[in-house]
Amino acid sequence: NRNKNIMAITIQQTPETFAPAYNPIWWVVSSTNTAQANFEYICDVYITGVTFAGGATYLRLKCPSDPTYARGVFNVAPILQRQLTSDSQDTIYGFQQCSNSILDYSVKFGELYGASSGVIAYADLTTSTGKTGFNGSLGAIEYKDYSTSNYAANSSATQINFLTNAPSSGVIRANESQWVYAMSQTSGAIKFANINTYDSGGAIVGAYKVINHQYHNTSTAANRMLRFPAGLNLNSITTGIYTSDPLPILQSNAVKWEIYFTDSARNRITESYFLKYSTPQREDVCTFHTVYRLHFKNKWGAFDSFSFIRGSQISTDIQRKGYEKVMGSFKSGSSYTYNKKDRFQTNFHTTHKHTIKLNSDWINEDQSVWLEELLTSPEIYIEESNDFVPANIIETKYTQRQAKTDKIFNIEINIQRTFNEIRQGA
Repeated sequence: NRNKNIMAITIQQTPETFAPAYNPIWWVVSSTNTAQANFEYICDVYITGVTFAGGATYLRLKCPSDPTYARGVFNVAPILQRQLTSDSQDTIYGFQQCSNSILDYSVKFGELYGASSGVIAYADLTTSTGKTGFNGSLGAIEYKDYSTSNYAANSSATQINFLTNAPSSGVIRANESQWVYAMSQTSGAIKFANINTYDSGGAIVGAYKVINHQYHNTSTAANRMLRFPAGLNLNSITTGIYTSDPLPILQSNAVKWEIYFTDSARNRITESYFLKYSTPQREDVCTFHTVYRLHFKNKWGAFDSFSFIRGSQISTDIQRKGYEKVMGSFKSGSSYTYNKKDRFQTNFHTTHKHTIKLNSDWINEDQSVWLEELLTSPEIYIEESNDFVPANIIETKYTQRQAKTDKIFNIEINIQRTFNEIRQGA
Protein backbone atom coordinates (compact mmCIF):
# COMPACT_ATOMS: atom_id res chain seq x y z
CA ASN A 1 0.00 0.00 0.00
CA ARG A 2 1.78 3.15 -1.25
CA ASN A 3 -0.22 5.51 1.01
CA LYS A 4 1.31 4.24 4.22
CA ASN A 5 4.81 5.10 2.88
CA ILE A 6 4.21 8.80 2.09
CA MET A 7 5.71 10.09 5.37
CA ALA A 8 8.33 7.35 5.66
CA ILE A 9 11.35 9.51 4.73
CA THR A 10 12.83 12.23 6.94
CA ILE A 11 15.82 14.41 6.05
CA GLN A 12 18.23 14.28 8.99
CA GLN A 13 21.13 16.34 7.60
CA THR A 14 21.31 18.94 4.85
CA PRO A 15 24.46 20.55 3.41
CA GLU A 16 25.25 24.25 3.24
CA THR A 17 22.95 26.36 1.07
CA PHE A 18 25.98 27.31 -1.05
CA ALA A 19 28.29 24.28 -1.12
CA PRO A 20 31.70 23.83 -2.80
CA ALA A 21 31.16 21.02 -5.29
CA TYR A 22 34.64 19.49 -5.02
CA ASN A 23 34.09 18.74 -1.35
CA PRO A 24 31.60 16.17 -0.04
CA ILE A 25 27.98 17.36 -0.16
CA TRP A 26 26.31 14.91 2.20
CA TRP A 27 22.61 14.39 2.66
CA VAL A 28 21.40 12.04 5.39
CA VAL A 29 17.87 10.58 5.48
CA SER A 30 15.97 8.09 7.61
CA SER A 31 12.95 5.87 7.01
CA THR A 32 10.43 3.92 9.04
CA ASN A 33 10.57 1.06 6.54
CA THR A 34 14.19 -0.11 6.81
CA ALA A 35 13.11 -3.56 8.05
CA GLN A 36 11.42 -4.31 4.73
CA ALA A 37 13.00 -6.89 2.45
CA ASN A 38 15.63 -5.60 -0.01
CA PHE A 39 15.34 -2.09 1.38
CA GLU A 40 17.39 0.75 -0.19
CA TYR A 41 17.20 4.53 -0.10
CA ILE A 42 16.95 6.43 -3.37
CA CYS A 43 17.91 10.04 -4.13
CA ASP A 44 16.92 11.80 -7.36
CA VAL A 45 19.16 14.79 -8.13
CA TYR A 46 17.74 17.59 -10.31
CA ILE A 47 20.00 20.34 -11.71
CA THR A 48 18.22 23.37 -13.09
CA GLY A 49 18.56 23.53 -16.86
CA VAL A 50 20.29 20.15 -17.17
CA THR A 51 19.04 16.95 -18.77
CA PHE A 52 20.86 13.67 -18.38
CA ALA A 53 21.26 10.64 -20.69
CA GLY A 54 18.15 9.85 -22.66
CA GLY A 55 16.59 13.20 -21.78
CA ALA A 56 16.08 12.33 -18.11
CA THR A 57 15.46 15.34 -15.85
CA TYR A 58 17.22 13.73 -12.87
CA LEU A 59 19.97 11.29 -11.98
CA ARG A 60 19.09 8.60 -9.42
CA LEU A 61 21.40 7.44 -6.64
CA LYS A 62 20.79 4.40 -4.41
CA CYS A 63 22.33 3.33 -1.12
CA PRO A 64 21.63 0.65 1.51
CA SER A 65 20.55 1.40 5.04
CA ASP A 66 23.44 2.11 7.42
CA PRO A 67 23.74 -0.91 9.78
CA THR A 68 24.26 1.24 12.91
CA TYR A 69 21.72 4.06 12.58
CA ALA A 70 19.56 2.77 9.70
CA ARG A 71 20.26 5.99 7.79
CA GLY A 72 20.94 6.65 4.13
CA VAL A 73 23.92 8.82 3.17
CA PHE A 74 24.20 10.45 -0.26
CA ASN A 75 27.07 12.54 -1.60
CA VAL A 76 25.71 14.52 -4.58
CA ALA A 77 28.97 16.39 -5.25
CA PRO A 78 30.21 14.13 -8.10
CA ILE A 79 26.99 14.80 -10.04
CA LEU A 80 27.35 18.57 -9.69
CA GLN A 81 31.04 18.53 -10.65
CA ARG A 82 30.23 17.28 -14.15
CA GLN A 83 28.23 20.44 -14.87
CA LEU A 84 30.73 23.01 -13.55
CA THR A 85 33.69 24.49 -15.39
CA SER A 86 34.98 28.05 -14.80
CA ASP A 87 34.70 31.73 -15.74
CA SER A 88 37.59 34.10 -16.36
CA GLN A 89 38.58 37.21 -18.32
CA ASP A 90 36.31 40.14 -19.20
CA THR A 91 33.17 39.53 -21.20
CA ILE A 92 31.84 42.99 -20.41
CA TYR A 93 33.25 45.75 -18.26
CA GLY A 94 31.79 45.96 -14.79
CA PHE A 95 29.99 43.14 -13.01
CA GLN A 96 30.03 39.84 -14.90
CA GLN A 97 28.20 36.58 -14.37
CA CYS A 98 30.03 33.35 -13.58
CA SER A 99 27.41 31.16 -15.23
CA ASN A 100 29.74 28.15 -15.64
CA SER A 101 30.87 28.15 -12.01
CA ILE A 102 27.59 27.88 -10.10
CA LEU A 103 24.31 25.97 -10.39
CA ASP A 104 20.98 25.28 -8.69
CA TYR A 105 19.98 21.80 -7.66
CA SER A 106 17.25 20.01 -5.72
CA VAL A 107 16.87 16.50 -4.36
CA LYS A 108 13.92 14.13 -3.97
CA PHE A 109 14.27 11.18 -1.63
CA GLY A 110 12.44 7.89 -1.65
CA GLU A 111 12.98 4.20 -1.01
CA LEU A 112 12.58 0.83 -2.63
CA TYR A 113 11.85 -2.55 -1.13
CA GLY A 114 9.86 -5.72 -1.63
CA ALA A 115 10.26 -9.36 -2.42
CA SER A 116 13.12 -10.19 -4.80
CA SER A 117 10.60 -10.96 -7.50
CA GLY A 118 8.98 -7.55 -7.24
CA VAL A 119 10.99 -4.73 -5.65
CA ILE A 120 8.99 -1.49 -5.86
CA ALA A 121 10.40 2.05 -5.87
CA TYR A 122 8.57 4.71 -3.87
CA ALA A 123 10.03 7.96 -5.18
CA ASP A 124 9.52 11.65 -4.31
CA LEU A 125 8.51 11.05 -0.70
CA THR A 126 10.51 14.06 0.58
CA THR A 127 11.90 17.00 -1.41
CA SER A 128 14.45 19.71 -0.70
CA THR A 129 14.95 22.68 -3.04
CA GLY A 130 16.86 25.95 -3.10
CA LYS A 131 20.37 24.51 -2.93
CA THR A 132 23.38 25.88 -4.81
CA GLY A 133 26.69 24.30 -5.75
CA PHE A 134 29.74 26.26 -6.85
CA ASN A 135 33.12 25.38 -8.30
CA GLY A 136 35.05 25.32 -5.02
CA SER A 137 37.59 22.80 -3.75
CA LEU A 138 38.56 23.62 -0.18
CA GLY A 139 41.17 21.93 1.96
CA ALA A 140 39.88 19.39 4.46
CA ILE A 141 40.43 21.69 7.46
CA GLU A 142 39.27 24.80 5.60
CA TYR A 143 36.07 23.02 4.60
CA LYS A 144 35.23 22.19 8.20
CA ASP A 145 35.24 25.93 8.98
CA TYR A 146 33.28 26.90 5.85
CA SER A 147 29.90 28.62 6.26
CA THR A 148 27.62 30.03 3.55
CA SER A 149 27.07 33.15 5.65
CA ASN A 150 30.78 34.04 5.38
CA TYR A 151 30.93 33.84 1.59
CA ALA A 152 27.44 34.46 0.14
CA ALA A 153 25.92 37.89 0.74
CA ASN A 154 22.40 38.23 2.12
CA SER A 155 20.11 41.07 3.12
CA SER A 156 21.40 41.27 6.69
CA ALA A 157 24.38 43.38 5.53
CA THR A 158 26.81 41.03 7.29
CA GLN A 159 30.17 41.43 5.60
CA ILE A 160 31.34 38.48 3.53
CA ASN A 161 34.74 37.49 2.14
CA PHE A 162 35.81 37.68 -1.48
CA LEU A 163 36.51 34.31 -3.08
CA THR A 164 40.27 34.35 -2.67
CA ASN A 165 43.04 33.61 -0.22
CA ALA A 166 45.38 36.05 -1.97
CA PRO A 167 46.98 38.60 0.35
CA SER A 168 45.54 42.07 -0.13
CA SER A 169 47.70 45.01 -1.28
CA GLY A 170 49.31 43.15 -4.16
CA VAL A 171 51.18 45.02 -6.90
CA ILE A 172 49.67 45.57 -10.35
CA ARG A 173 51.99 46.45 -13.21
CA ALA A 174 51.03 48.55 -16.22
CA ASN A 175 48.20 47.00 -18.26
CA GLU A 176 47.77 43.98 -15.96
CA SER A 177 44.24 42.69 -15.39
CA GLN A 178 42.85 41.06 -12.28
CA TRP A 179 39.44 40.27 -10.79
CA VAL A 180 37.62 39.85 -7.50
CA TYR A 181 34.80 37.29 -7.16
CA ALA A 182 31.89 37.20 -4.72
CA MET A 183 28.67 35.24 -4.20
CA SER A 184 25.17 36.49 -3.37
CA GLN A 185 22.17 34.59 -2.04
CA THR A 186 19.68 37.49 -1.89
CA SER A 187 18.58 39.88 -4.64
CA GLY A 188 20.12 43.30 -4.14
CA ALA A 189 22.69 42.04 -1.63
CA ILE A 190 25.45 42.87 -4.11
CA LYS A 191 24.34 45.99 -5.98
CA PHE A 192 27.26 48.43 -6.10
CA ALA A 193 31.01 48.24 -6.42
CA ASN A 194 32.82 51.01 -4.57
CA ILE A 195 36.33 51.94 -5.67
CA ASN A 196 38.38 54.42 -3.64
CA THR A 197 41.71 55.51 -5.11
CA TYR A 198 44.57 57.00 -3.08
CA ASP A 199 47.69 59.00 -3.90
CA SER A 200 51.17 58.41 -2.50
CA GLY A 201 50.31 60.41 0.63
CA GLY A 202 47.20 58.34 1.39
CA ALA A 203 44.73 61.04 0.34
CA ILE A 204 41.65 59.99 -1.65
CA VAL A 205 41.98 60.83 -5.33
CA GLY A 206 38.56 59.56 -6.37
CA ALA A 207 35.59 57.62 -4.99
CA TYR A 208 33.63 55.72 -7.61
CA LYS A 209 30.47 53.67 -7.44
CA VAL A 210 29.67 51.31 -10.29
CA ILE A 211 26.04 50.29 -10.52
CA ASN A 212 25.13 46.63 -11.00
CA HIS A 213 21.75 46.90 -12.67
CA GLN A 214 21.88 43.70 -14.65
CA TYR A 215 22.88 40.89 -12.33
CA HIS A 216 21.77 41.73 -8.79
CA ASN A 217 18.57 39.63 -9.04
CA THR A 218 19.51 36.18 -7.70
CA SER A 219 16.54 34.34 -9.19
CA THR A 220 19.07 33.15 -11.80
CA ALA A 221 21.93 30.97 -10.55
CA ALA A 222 24.41 32.72 -12.86
CA ASN A 223 23.75 35.98 -10.98
CA ARG A 224 24.80 34.46 -7.66
CA MET A 225 28.49 34.34 -8.47
CA LEU A 226 29.95 37.54 -9.90
CA ARG A 227 33.38 38.76 -10.91
CA PHE A 228 34.50 42.36 -11.12
CA PRO A 229 37.63 44.02 -12.58
CA ALA A 230 40.27 44.79 -9.98
CA GLY A 231 43.42 45.53 -11.97
CA LEU A 232 44.12 47.95 -14.79
CA ASN A 233 40.98 46.59 -16.49
CA LEU A 234 39.13 48.94 -14.11
CA ASN A 235 39.98 51.66 -16.60
CA SER A 236 37.82 49.96 -19.24
CA ILE A 237 34.68 50.79 -17.23
CA THR A 238 33.10 53.83 -18.83
CA THR A 239 29.38 53.45 -18.03
CA GLY A 240 27.26 52.89 -14.94
CA ILE A 241 29.40 55.21 -12.81
CA TYR A 242 27.33 57.77 -10.93
CA THR A 243 30.03 59.84 -9.27
CA SER A 244 31.51 62.99 -10.78
CA ASP A 245 35.16 62.03 -10.41
CA PRO A 246 37.03 62.04 -13.72
CA LEU A 247 37.66 58.94 -15.78
CA PRO A 248 39.58 56.72 -16.08
CA ILE A 249 39.11 55.32 -12.58
CA LEU A 250 42.84 54.87 -12.01
CA GLN A 251 44.22 58.36 -12.56
CA SER A 252 47.96 58.88 -13.02
CA ASN A 253 48.37 60.08 -9.43
CA ALA A 254 46.57 57.05 -7.96
CA VAL A 255 49.04 54.55 -6.51
CA LYS A 256 46.66 52.42 -4.44
CA TRP A 257 43.00 51.52 -4.61
CA GLU A 258 40.34 49.79 -2.54
CA ILE A 259 37.40 47.74 -3.81
CA TYR A 260 34.37 46.66 -1.82
CA PHE A 261 30.73 45.88 -2.61
CA THR A 262 27.56 47.30 -1.06
CA ASP A 263 23.92 46.25 -1.10
CA SER A 264 20.96 48.12 -2.57
CA ALA A 265 20.77 50.28 0.56
CA ARG A 266 24.48 51.09 0.14
CA ASN A 267 25.48 49.12 3.23
CA ARG A 268 28.92 47.55 3.01
CA ILE A 269 28.49 43.86 2.22
CA THR A 270 32.07 42.65 1.57
CA GLU A 271 35.54 43.03 2.95
CA SER A 272 37.88 45.50 1.24
CA TYR A 273 40.47 44.35 -1.25
CA PHE A 274 43.48 46.60 -1.87
CA LEU A 275 45.88 46.74 -4.80
CA LYS A 276 48.85 48.96 -5.57
CA TYR A 277 49.62 50.43 -8.96
CA SER A 278 53.17 50.60 -10.23
CA THR A 279 54.67 51.42 -13.60
CA PRO A 280 57.66 49.46 -14.94
CA GLN A 281 59.93 52.37 -14.05
CA ARG A 282 59.15 52.14 -10.35
CA GLU A 283 61.94 50.60 -8.27
CA ASP A 284 59.72 47.97 -6.62
CA VAL A 285 58.84 46.28 -9.93
CA CYS A 286 61.70 47.34 -12.19
CA THR A 287 62.71 44.49 -14.49
CA PHE A 288 64.42 44.09 -17.82
CA HIS A 289 63.10 40.55 -18.20
CA THR A 290 60.05 39.21 -19.95
CA VAL A 291 57.04 39.34 -17.62
CA TYR A 292 54.85 36.24 -17.47
CA ARG A 293 51.44 36.83 -15.92
CA LEU A 294 49.60 33.70 -14.81
CA HIS A 295 45.89 33.44 -14.03
CA PHE A 296 44.86 30.33 -12.11
CA LYS A 297 41.74 28.82 -10.62
CA ASN A 298 41.94 29.05 -6.84
CA LYS A 299 40.30 26.90 -4.15
CA TRP A 300 37.07 28.90 -4.42
CA GLY A 301 36.62 28.30 -8.15
CA ALA A 302 37.57 31.93 -8.86
CA PHE A 303 40.70 33.15 -10.66
CA ASP A 304 43.71 34.72 -8.96
CA SER A 305 46.62 36.34 -10.81
CA PHE A 306 50.36 36.55 -10.27
CA SER A 307 53.27 37.87 -12.36
CA PHE A 308 56.75 36.35 -12.65
CA ILE A 309 59.01 39.29 -13.44
CA ARG A 310 62.56 38.03 -12.93
CA GLY A 311 64.84 36.08 -15.27
CA SER A 312 63.10 33.39 -17.29
CA GLN A 313 64.52 30.70 -19.52
CA ILE A 314 62.94 28.76 -22.37
CA SER A 315 64.08 25.23 -23.20
CA THR A 316 62.74 22.95 -25.90
CA ASP A 317 61.89 19.27 -25.49
CA ILE A 318 62.10 17.55 -28.89
CA GLN A 319 60.66 14.19 -29.92
CA ARG A 320 61.51 12.57 -33.26
CA LYS A 321 60.42 9.43 -35.04
CA GLY A 322 62.55 8.17 -37.90
CA TYR A 323 63.74 5.24 -39.95
CA GLU A 324 67.10 4.17 -41.40
CA LYS A 325 67.82 2.53 -44.73
CA VAL A 326 70.83 0.36 -45.46
CA MET A 327 73.95 1.95 -46.88
CA GLY A 328 74.46 1.34 -50.59
CA SER A 329 72.16 1.05 -53.59
CA PHE A 330 72.41 0.52 -57.35
CA LYS A 331 73.37 3.76 -59.04
CA SER A 332 73.54 1.95 -62.38
CA GLY A 333 73.56 -1.61 -63.65
CA SER A 334 77.24 -1.86 -62.90
CA SER A 335 77.55 0.39 -59.82
CA TYR A 336 76.43 -0.47 -56.31
CA THR A 337 77.56 2.30 -54.00
CA TYR A 338 76.31 5.42 -52.25
CA ASN A 339 76.50 9.16 -52.73
CA LYS A 340 77.66 11.56 -50.06
CA LYS A 341 74.28 13.32 -50.16
CA ASP A 342 72.26 10.11 -49.59
CA ARG A 343 70.15 10.30 -46.43
CA PHE A 344 70.28 7.09 -44.43
CA GLN A 345 68.62 8.23 -41.23
CA THR A 346 65.38 10.06 -42.00
CA ASN A 347 63.03 11.79 -39.57
CA PHE A 348 59.39 11.60 -40.55
CA HIS A 349 57.67 12.96 -37.43
CA THR A 350 59.05 15.76 -35.24
CA THR A 351 57.29 17.57 -32.40
CA HIS A 352 58.54 19.86 -29.68
CA LYS A 353 57.27 21.55 -26.54
CA HIS A 354 58.64 24.61 -24.77
CA THR A 355 59.35 24.56 -21.06
CA ILE A 356 59.52 28.02 -19.52
CA LYS A 357 61.42 28.40 -16.25
CA LEU A 358 59.84 31.30 -14.35
CA ASN A 359 61.26 33.28 -11.45
CA SER A 360 59.26 35.60 -9.24
CA ASP A 361 60.36 38.72 -7.44
CA TRP A 362 60.95 38.42 -3.67
CA ILE A 363 57.76 37.29 -1.92
CA ASN A 364 56.59 37.24 1.70
CA GLU A 365 55.28 34.39 3.85
CA ASP A 366 51.61 35.12 3.11
CA GLN A 367 52.28 34.99 -0.61
CA SER A 368 54.26 31.78 -0.20
CA VAL A 369 51.30 30.10 1.50
CA TRP A 370 48.82 31.43 -1.06
CA LEU A 371 50.91 30.43 -4.10
CA GLU A 372 50.52 26.77 -3.21
CA GLU A 373 47.13 27.23 -4.89
CA LEU A 374 48.97 28.09 -8.12
CA LEU A 375 51.07 24.92 -7.91
CA THR A 376 47.99 22.76 -7.24
CA SER A 377 45.57 24.55 -9.56
CA PRO A 378 43.78 22.39 -12.16
CA GLU A 379 43.39 25.32 -14.55
CA ILE A 380 46.23 27.75 -15.34
CA TYR A 381 46.64 30.29 -18.13
CA ILE A 382 49.54 32.39 -19.40
CA GLU A 383 48.36 35.79 -20.56
CA GLU A 384 49.80 36.43 -24.01
CA SER A 385 48.69 39.46 -26.06
CA ASN A 386 45.52 39.74 -23.93
CA ASP A 387 44.61 36.10 -24.62
CA PHE A 388 44.61 33.28 -22.08
CA VAL A 389 46.78 30.36 -23.23
CA PRO A 390 46.32 27.10 -21.23
CA ALA A 391 49.40 25.86 -19.41
CA ASN A 392 50.51 23.17 -16.98
CA ILE A 393 53.07 23.32 -14.20
CA ILE A 394 55.64 20.51 -14.19
CA GLU A 395 56.61 20.61 -10.50
CA THR A 396 55.14 17.91 -8.25
CA LYS A 397 56.41 19.37 -4.96
CA TYR A 398 56.18 22.78 -3.34
CA THR A 399 57.76 24.10 -0.13
CA GLN A 400 56.20 27.00 1.76
CA ARG A 401 58.96 29.37 2.93
CA GLN A 402 59.36 31.30 6.18
CA ALA A 403 61.32 34.50 6.76
CA LYS A 404 62.75 33.28 10.06
CA THR A 405 64.51 30.41 8.32
CA ASP A 406 64.95 31.58 4.72
CA LYS A 407 65.28 35.36 5.29
CA ILE A 408 64.38 36.34 1.73
CA PHE A 409 62.99 34.04 -0.93
CA ASN A 410 61.19 33.82 -4.24
CA ILE A 411 59.44 31.09 -6.21
CA GLU A 412 60.73 29.26 -9.28
CA ILE A 413 58.51 27.04 -11.40
CA ASN A 414 58.61 25.32 -14.78
CA ILE A 415 55.57 25.66 -16.97
CA GLN A 416 54.51 24.29 -20.35
CA ARG A 417 51.75 25.24 -22.76
CA THR A 418 49.31 22.36 -23.09
CA PHE A 419 50.01 21.62 -26.75
CA ASN A 420 52.90 20.27 -28.81
CA GLU A 421 54.34 22.18 -31.75
CA ILE A 422 54.54 20.06 -34.92
CA ARG A 423 57.55 20.57 -37.21
CA GLN A 424 56.91 17.50 -39.33
CA GLY A 425 53.86 15.27 -39.20
CA ALA A 426 53.17 11.78 -40.39
